Amino acid sequence: MKKNRSVLYVLVLLLVPLSVFSQRKFNPALSKTIDSLRAVDQAPSKLPKEQASKAWQEALRSNYPHLKAILHQYGFPGIREVGKESSHNYWLVIQHIDFDVEFQKEVLKEMKKQVDKKNASGEDYAFLIDRIEQNEKRPQIYGTQVNMGPAGTKLYATIDTINLDKRRRFVGLGPIAEYLKKCDEVYKALNNGTLDKIRTKDDSLKMKPKYN
Repeated sequence: MKKNRSVLYVLVLLLVPLSVFSQRKFNPALSKTIDSLRAVDQAPSKLPKEQASKAWQEALRSNYPHLKAILHQYGFPGIREVGKESSHNYWLVIQHIDFDVEFQKEVLKEMKKQVDKKNASGEDYAFLIDRIEQNEKRPQIYGTQVNMGPAGTKLYATIDTINLDKRRRFVGLGPIAEYLKKCDEVYKALNNGTLDKIRTKDDSLKMKPKYN
């Protein structure tokens, strides 16, 4: 009987994909580190406008080596490794590293591996694609990058706008009309100090405009 059980156990092991054993475990220390980088990235937004720009550039430069070290040691930190929020936070700070587009592209490549494994956000991935396209002076694909102003939110150059909603839907983004409306709300909130209320009300809003 014991022999039969041993044989069955071996057969089960042979049938289990090797990927199961190679999956990375949850890393609480890495998650905490990433969250601290996001805190540094967002801190300047609480400063007066005349101080915020310089402080934000300093924050980006401070975070930069840590972001590179994380990617080179762990690859893109996925949901199973650091949790949904921390995985999103890593992407958020990368989204702001416009002074090193090659690094953003390196992150995008590693992020794609995790998106394919359903271990990273397809929505965030689409935002990073558009950010890189814009940084390299090409039209964006998913319509995530916009210019907000008193006259309303305007899309930066975007390919094939007729099929834009179809592309957005494929990666999990909502209709472009709804997105632009939310961006208008953000612009108004930025000017009357109620942005935190909007973030709390609708965490799905991933508007990340350029600040420089």
